This record gives sequence, C-alpha cells and structure tokens, in this order.
Amino acid sequence: MKYSGFVRSYCFALLTPALLFAASFITSAQENKERTLDEIKSEALKRAENGMYPLIGLDPADVREAFASIKTRDKDEWAAAFMAVADRYMAQAKAAETSDPAKASTLYVKAWRLYSFGRWPVPASPGKQRSYAKALEAFLAHAKFFDTPLEIVRIPFENSEIVGYMRLPKNPKGDPFEVARLAGIMAAKRTSELIPMCHPLPLSHIAVNLRLSENGVAITSEVTTTASTGVEMEALTAASIAALTVYDMCKALDKSIEIREIALERKSGGKSGDYTRNPKKK
Repeated sequence: MKYSGFVRSYCFALLTPALLFAASFITSAQENKERTLDEIKSEALKRAENGMYPLIGLDPADVREAFASIKTRDKDEWAAAFMAVADRYMAQAKAAETSDPAKASTLYVKAWRLYSFGRWPVPASPGKQRSYAKALEAFLAHAKFFDTPLEIVRIPFENSEIVGYMRLPKNPKGDPFEVARLAGIMAAKRTSELIPMCHPLPLSHIAVNLRLSENGVAITSEVTTTASTGVEMEALTAASIAALTVYDMCKALDKSIEIREIALERKSGGKSGDYTRNPKKK
C-alpha cells in the first residue's frame, strides 16, 4: 500500500433539543514512501481506537486479533484473517436469533463490519471477493431485524446487473441522519462556493457520521485533500451543514434545537502546521 501526501480533516457535532455542538478535527500523514506491514497495522489500530475511517465501528480487540494472523501483505491472507474473526460473530448471531434477536442483530453488524474491512479497499483477489460476499450475507441477516423491510432492487446493466438495497424511512422527510450525512458530504465539496475567500481543493475523502449521544446527536466529519493547504473550512462546513440539516428534518418536532458551538479539534498538515484544541476551552 502506498500513502501519498495528504491533509485530513475530521469534524464532531452534538445536537440536542437545547444544544448543538460541532467540532472539527484535522490530521494528516505526509508520506510518499511505501509503508511497512507493521506501520500499516499501527495506523489501522490507531484508527480503530479513535473510530476513524475506514475502521469506524470496529472493535480494536478484533482488529488486533486479525492482525496477529497476518504475516505478509498478501491480499488473501488479509481477507482470511478478518473473515476468521467475523465468522465467530456470524455463528454467535445465528445461535442467538431465536432466543435474543437484539443480540443477534448486533452480532451480525459486528460480522458485517469485519467482513467489509477484510475486502477493503476493493475485492481485488479471490479471498477479498469471498469476504465481500460474506459481508453482504451478514448485512442481509442483520436487515431481517429492521422494523421497516429492506427492499432489494435489481437493475439490468449490460451483461450483468446493479443491485441496490433500499428501505423506506418512517419519517415522511426521510432518515434525518442519512439526509444530514449526505448534505454534509455535498457541502464539503462546495465549500469554495459558499465561502467567498475559500478556493476549490481536490478532496480525496469525506466522511460524515452521526450517532445518538446522552445529550442529543453527535456529528463527526473527516476530510482529506492531496493539496498542500489545510481543509479546516471543508471540515467545519460539513459539520455545520449536517447540523443544520438535522434541524431542518426535526424542527417540526422541536423548534428549540440550537446550534451552540463549532470548533476545530485538531489539525496537521497545511501551511499553518499542526494544531490541537485546548480541552480546557471546551
């Protein structure tokens, strides 16, 4: 795997009936040389421990277990290691389906995430293709527990087909989290059109995630660019627009929702150098 120079930005936001908090975090890794296997493992574990792409939602202990079986950079060895851990969760989920459906659903999600990382970044080998197939199997098993059914749409395309998985939301406007996530991603791409003094940047990665927290909804966004400048504004814009979208989706339920704060959490790379927000100021 080769890692070229880039600047990454990550945002966090919290939405409550009386509070919406947003923060941005930026990191970078500026390396042009090919990383060693140990360096790749170390970086992946750090991402798993901090809930960062592409290991969002993976248990660091599961990642360590899989890495213990990986001795080379072989694609199939990588896939097999993560499939072995995921297979255990799949077996546990199947055993729990009747006695504890909620537990089974959670275990299927764990398996799905591990299988998905086993085929990451693309299913370019037989082992990774098997991991991808198992990821779909785990996801569809989890989907059986949805309170609204999952619909499978098959669209003929040339000599094959495009398969889509769709679920109608209960909210007449749609799922607030998914709509906000998409809005944040779109906003990051158009930051230069929204803020006059910002210039367009080649963004290589954007991730916006939302989760329920004790006080409301936490929103995180992460942005990467191959340019030499920082991407603070793209990260902050993604978090801000995602937060505003949640408000728009939920204002019929509670108009007292407030956006209280947007802050840059951490940054590295770019002309201004590294920055970490003082936790005492939070």
